[in-house]
Amino acid sequence: MTLEETHVRLHPMKAPFDLEEPRFTQAEVLRMLPLLKAKTLQNWVSRGIIEMDDRKKGKGTRLLYTPLGVVGLDFMSRVTLYGVPPKEASDMAEYIMNRAVERFEREPFDILEDAESRFIPVTPETIGNFRRAQIFTDDGSEYHLGYWNDVNDFSERIRSDVVISVEIDFCIAQVINRIFLLEAGKI
Repeated sequence: MTLEETHVRLHPMKAPFDLEEPRFTQAEVLRMLPLLKAKTLQNWVSRGIIEMDDRKKGKGTRLLYTPLGVVGLDFMSRVTLYGVPPKEASDMAEYIMNRAVERFEREPFDILEDAESRFIPVTPETIGNFRRAQIFTDDGSEYHLGYWNDVNDFSERIRSDVVISVEIDFCIAQVINRIFLLEAGKI
């Protein structure tokens, strides 16, 4: 079945929405990121590991998260499961969030839209152009993020001290797709 047969249309967009608009409540973030627990998120906020928009702080106000922040939280929640300390994960998440902005400004994802929702298709053809990274440690005490643009170059740079391999653009696309699902009322 082709895209034309399913009545899906390609909808090129520079950005599906403002990546920096505070709009998601904690409950919405937790629905989109099932690996992230409420207690962990609250701990990161209270310890200042993740920065929040100061304009929304105050007694009785709810903190709102940006789509870009959700991308960073997804990355952090994944890599901390592998032992990366939250502060180091937060520093690495900055790179991931910058990559998301770069991706939408310079080389936007193709976004498909059907009658129910929008989505970023991930296919063998598109994933070949996705940026990848490795989280490694030289001596076991500090973690670093190394990334490469070329798929072939990446496979040659595998190190013996690699802790985690990360499909950066794939992770970004997954989070954006979860945001689309939330907007469509599907999660």
